[in-house]
Amino acid sequence: MARTPTPDLSINFDEWLRLRLAQHGQGSGGQAGAQIDEQRELRIARPAVQLYAENHPRPPHVTIKQAAEMLGLSRHTVSKMVKMGTFKLNKCGLIPITQVDTALLPV
Repeated sequence: MARTPTPDLSINFDEWLRLRLAQHGQGSGGQAGAQIDEQRELRIARPAVQLYAENHPRPPHVTIKQAAEMLGLSRHTVSKMVKMGTFKLNKCGLIPITQVDTALLPV
């Protein structure tokens, strides 16, 4: 029996929040109603994001593909960066998350 692939459940929180706020803003008919709804949404969303972060800790090491997704680059580009020495692989062929975090910092 073939299993159906599960869809990617990751959500861009900023996009979701903007969409929800836009829906409430259109339906409320006024700026004051939108402000109340925005505050309510944020009050609900903050604990939800914190709960998710606590239950899904970041891995200490990531694959080249995962690093590429985090950096917004292609897998091929990250592979080139490994060959150039920008990233160093551990013995299992994974990139330490600290190196990815360092690459994300502004110069």
